[in-house]
Amino acid sequence: MALIGLIVLGFAVYAIFSMVSSYIESKRNFENKFEHQQKTLREYIKRSAENEERSEDIFNTGEDLLRQSKLKEAIECFKKVIELKSDVFQAYLILGNIYERLSQYKEAIEIYSKLINRPSGAGVKFYSQESLPSVKKAFFQLGVNYLLTGKRDLAIQQCEILKEIDSVLADKLNDRIIEIDY
Repeated sequence: MALIGLIVLGFAVYAIFSMVSSYIESKRNFENKFEHQQKTLREYIKRSAENEERSEDIFNTGEDLLRQSKLKEAIECFKKVIELKSDVFQAYLILGNIYERLSQYKEAIEIYSKLINRPSGAGVKFYSQESLPSVKKAFFQLGVNYLLTGKRDLAIQQCEILKEIDSVLADKLNDRIIEIDY
């Protein structure tokens, strides 16, 4: 009987040892994963801060190039700003304006559409108060560019959207549509 007791005790010790080992290993894995996630988060925050600084520098360079009428070089700067930090709304508007100045209306349409669809494409009411002025201007400019490319029906759609968020801009766009009709 004593031998059976020792065998049972041995299995119990082995089971406890296995459970403790599994627990320690699980804890180590959790700690390693946690440390990795913390490191990844720190790297992301550092890259975000670096991108913020870089995007500001590149934005300023783009503005300088624009003042010097170096439009093609300015385009590259504003594209890079948008690539680094997609919430710099002014970069979209300036880039769209440059394309308009170069009579590249399809490119302007593309950039204004990117600004408008940037948050989630869920509709006008989901834009922040901070971004709404830029979005309104983008809807207006998008409508103008649709007119310039002969897409009157799409310009009218932009006008209808603008009526919901800015009646003054909607009226201005509607006036342009009417001008084209006559």
